[in-house]
Parts: sequence; C-alpha cells; structure tokens
Amino acid sequence: MPKRKYFSDLSKRQKIRRVIEQSLTQEHDNPISTGAELSFLENTIIGNDQPQSSSLNTILGNDQPESSFCENDTIDNDQPHLSHFESESCEVQTQAIPMEPETHVESSLKNKLKSWAQECHIPLIHLSKLLNILKPYHNDLPRDARTLLHTPRSTNVEEMGSGQYVHFGMKEALIKLFTSNMPMQEYVGLSVNIDGLPPFKSSNKALWPILISVSGCPTVSIVGVYYGSVKPDVNLFLTRFVEEFNVTHNTGVEFKNRMFFPYIKHIICDAPAKSYVLCVKGHTGYYSCTKCHIEGESRQGTMCFPGFQLRAPRRSDNEYRFVNLENDFQNALSPLRNLDDFNFIKHVPHDYMHLICLGLVKKIISLWFRGNLKYRINTAKATEISSQLELIAKYTPSEFARKPRSIASYKFWKATEFRQFLLFTGYAVLQNVIDPSVFENFKSLMICIKLFCNHEECYEDANEMAKYFVKTFSVIYGVHKMSHNVHGLLHLKDDVVEHGSLDNFSAFKFENFLYSLKSILRKSNQPLEQIYNREWEARESPPRTAIIEEGPKPNSLHTSGLLAPSTEQREIIQFSRAIIKGLKVNTKSPRERTFSLRNGDIVKIVNIIVEKNKRKVAYQKYCRSNVFESPCPSSAIGFFSLSNLKEDIFECEFHDIEFKYYLMPHKSIQDKFFAMRMSVQSNY
Repeated sequence: MPKRKYFSDLSKRQKIRRVIEQSLTQEHDNPISTGAELSFLENTIIGNDQPQSSSLNTILGNDQPESSFCENDTIDNDQPHLSHFESESCEVQTQAIPMEPETHVESSLKNKLKSWAQECHIPLIHLSKLLNILKPYHNDLPRDARTLLHTPRSTNVEEMGSGQYVHFGMKEALIKLFTSNMPMQEYVGLSVNIDGLPPFKSSNKALWPILISVSGCPTVSIVGVYYGSVKPDVNLFLTRFVEEFNVTHNTGVEFKNRMFFPYIKHIICDAPAKSYVLCVKGHTGYYSCTKCHIEGESRQGTMCFPGFQLRAPRRSDNEYRFVNLENDFQNALSPLRNLDDFNFIKHVPHDYMHLICLGLVKKIISLWFRGNLKYRINTAKATEISSQLELIAKYTPSEFARKPRSIASYKFWKATEFRQFLLFTGYAVLQNVIDPSVFENFKSLMICIKLFCNHEECYEDANEMAKYFVKTFSVIYGVHKMSHNVHGLLHLKDDVVEHGSLDNFSAFKFENFLYSLKSILRKSNQPLEQIYNREWEARESPPRTAIIEEGPKPNSLHTSGLLAPSTEQREIIQFSRAIIKGLKVNTKSPRERTFSLRNGDIVKIVNIIVEKNKRKVAYQKYCRSNVFESPCPSSAIGFFSLSNLKEDIFECEFHDIEFKYYLMPHKSIQDKFFAMRMSVQSNY
C-alpha cells in the first residue's frame, strides 16, 4: 500500500481531491449533503483561510456547515484525475436545495459592491482581493472584479491622426441618458459639449470628449473621446458623430417600446473649442465674433472690441455653410454643417460659465489686484473682503458645492465660486469697500446675469444693464480691456430669448462630468482604454438614482422646539430637519432655515411639526426692505435686507413654502442680514 500523507502536508490540489472524495463518499451515507457545502470547503482551502469561529459567519449573516475532515486524516497519493471530481462536484451542486432568499441577498450584495466600487473608484486588483475574502461566505460572488463589473474583454481604440480615438456610439449614449431620465416627449432636445481636458499635469496630451445630455437633465453621456498631443482633424473627429446623429434624428431610437427622435438644441463650448468645431478664427482674431461682423482693434498688444451698441451687421447661418475666405472669419467648412435641422446662429449660444464666470468675473477681480492704481484694491481692503467671505461661509446653504474663501486666492477659484461671488456674496462684501464707480459697475453685471437667469419678462431690462456694464467698463478699465468676452455679453439677450434662462444652456454639468472623467483614470498609461472600460462597466450596472425623500427626517425627533400658542395644547410630533420641495431645512443651522412663503414673507423656520396627516413648520417673520432702488428695486432679483426678527411664532403647511434664501450677515450692523433668493432649478 502506498504511503499515506497527513492532510496538512498536502498541496492545494491534493486537498481539493481529498475533500471532494470524502464529500462524495458522505453523500451515499448522508444524502442531505449539498453542493454549497462542497463549494464552501473548496473555497476555504484555496483561500488558505479557515474560519476561526462562528462569530464572523454570524456578522455576515451566513451559517455555513463546518468541514467534516480532520487534519490528521491521511490520503492515498494515487487518486483519479481532478477533472473527474470537479465534474462530479458540479453535478452535485445542481442538485442542491434551492434557497431563494439567499440568492436574493447575493444579488443585492453584488449590486452594492458594483455601486461601491464605481462610486469610490476602487482599483480592480483591490476589488478582486475583497471578492476573494467574501467568496467563502457568499458563494455566488465571482473571484475576479472584471467578472463582477462586466469589464469588456477588448476595446475599440483606433488611430486618428497623431493621436487615438475611442467611439461609444450615438445610440448607446442616448440609451444611457434615457435609462437615467425617461423623456416625457417624443422629440428630445440635446445639449452637446466638446472641450479639451488635460488629464495629467506632467503631460502635454489632452482628452477631447464629445458629450451629450438631454436639455434640462443633469445626466451626461459620452459619444466618443480623442487623446493626443494636438487637436484632431475636425473632420475626422466629428464626421462619425454627425452621421450617427442624423440616423437617430431621422429614424428615431427605440427605448422601452417607445420611439424618441433627438434633435440638437444647443452646442455648448468655450471660445477656443467653439472656433475649433466651427472652423472659424479664434477669439483673438479681428473678426472672431460668431454672432456679428464687428471688427476688432489691436490696442496695447491686445485685441479689443470697442462699443456698447451692436451696430455691426449680424451673421447668418449661410455664412457657415459656404466658403468665403476673404472675410477673415472662416478657416474651412465645419462638418457640423451636415447636421440635420441645425442652425449655426441659434444653436451655438454663448456659454455663461466660460463667458461670464471664468471670463468677465475672473478678469475683473484680477484687475482689482494687478490693474491700474485708480481701481486696484490694497492689501487692507483685500483682507477685509476675505474676512467677510469667511464669515459668510458659515451661512452658506448645503446646496452650494463650495463655500466662499479668501479673495486673494481667486486664481484657484472654480467656476462655481466665481458664480457664487457674482450672484450672491459679492455685493455684501464689496459695498463701501471698493471705489463707488467700480462697485456700481459690478452691481450692474450682477443684476444683468440675475435677470437673465431667472426672469423671462425682464430680458429687455437685463439687456439694458448689459449695455450699461459694457459702457462703464470701458470708462473704468480702458477700451483696451474690452475683450471678446466683454463684447459677448451684448449677445446674451438673443441666446436667452431662444433658449430661456442661462442655466438652460450652461456648461456646468459638463464641467462636473469632465472632473469625474478625469478622476476615473488610475494611471497615465492607456487612458482611453481605462475610460472605455469604466464607461461600459457603468452601463452594465443598475442605474443609480438619487432618491430625495420629502418630509421630516425621523432621526431628528425632539420635544423642545418653539411652538405657536395654538399648537401647545395639541398632539404633535416635532422634528428639527426635513426636505421640503427638494430643499434641506434644518432649524438648528443658520444655513438651512431662511425661506420665503407664498405671501411674500421671509421667515426663519424654528420648528417642523407633524399633526395627524398635516406637515407644518413654525416660523418667525423678518422685517424686509429693498437693498437698493436703482437702477431697479432689488426685489426684482430677489435681494432683500432683513432685520428685526419678530418674537411671535406662526404656522404654515409645507406647500406654503416657496423659495430658500442665502443669508449673509451685515458686516457693520448686528442682527441685520442680506438675503438672496436661490433658484429652485439650479445646482450651485
């Protein structure tokens, strides 16, 4: 008889043979043995991790049977081939007792692991290690992260000029958008964004993605991405996008037994990207305006566009469709001319994120620090402004992505910070600090953009404010500072008349997506392959939708809130936090408790009450007044001065609440505040 070895001296393969043989032998004597037990034993051996106690199984919610072999058991070296036992083991597994609840748990765990790995950008090697740890306790899980995430086995990266390109497809991109936000109408307006993105600091190469989004929805999808050290040939880059769009536009896209027909509503780009895709002169050219025939002037080494009236003839759509190289405007014919039902004038608006926030506002602040002495702010004034911004940061609502920070660090501000400074905090911190003429010029820009963002009936007034800003800008800062962006402000009225509020066609959601696109790159090698894999992994996963539960938060129960006299004798439940119309309310935080009611009152919410089937808030009223009356009442843009909070407590129901307000303390008067209305539709 051959010499028999102890179990501890066996290799992994021999241990598996021993376990399977013993399990098959036991099945004849004990038919209750299941495939799940065999799989558990096999996985335990492969992982070299024997469970130490039942406590871990209890925590994970599993009661796995313990192995029935002893370490001192011996085994015969002459065993049949392993594949025979593996097939037998598979046959036993198919006869296992069905466990539907456990299968449901495994499926739920898979989805949670997928979502966690994608949201936290977990590297595949780390996810695989976690799966191997969980495998003995959750047999349904795969061992490899690529199996869990459905990572593609190959990528369709192709050469394009001096770089590379990967294409996802127009139809596939639309299906992703429809999965996240089911369109309500048959015809679906699309926003298209094309922009360059340097993914790595130590490289001169850039990504050029083609992005689309349903107008009015936050979800963004990729049609294709180019990667290289120079821009791709525009015809090679855009021709496939144009052809596939025309097919979907004319034949439609089927989704959940419905047909949808997309159309281009607007193409959103910054000035350099716009000149690239339209094949026209860049923003430093003499005839670079894409809306009119104004001729620029070169002054003090810069290109400027004097004048606050649009006296130059307007451009037409036909100018982009026929070659006319004599006008010093076109470089070539754009492939976008082949888009069906597309107009170069109407459907390529100015983007206010680049034109206003990163353009005008950043330029003005930089002039305050580095410009002429007559409007430059000194260190003491900069410190005063920064101190007030830091105080206001404590009152910044949670809807804002970023809190205000020192104005001295403006070079590092993001577009959302420039927008916040222009539309909310700037007036409060600049008043009585900077030169009055400079302040009035800034105020006119604030009013102009506020009206363009919120009030359709005030577009004419907003346009007059734009003209006033451009006129006074040239007087204060000089004609040579009237750049392409300053002139572009005069064309905003035409764009908002065509497309509505500025927020309807801004690049903010695309900028957020570009940031997330950059964050999924785990190494500098093969960025297109990484993007392709991550994108298809996301599409293979269940859609992640943010569920905002309206009403009081159960974990904010309390019994010590302020109540109206009529409420004290009634049976009620009190809360300190709630979600009302998608807005956060927190009675304990000055950031989340200033709202307006339908009757126009601006109030401080001091309690949240549930009585029977009614949900109410208890509040105190502010005395409100206009911050300014000229050139228009500040109430026209939802801007008020608040003081004298009343002690009386009142009640109203949730549906009586209308807007949330950004509360900003007055720097010189205690218990006095500025309050700026927040838009319900905007994500700040």
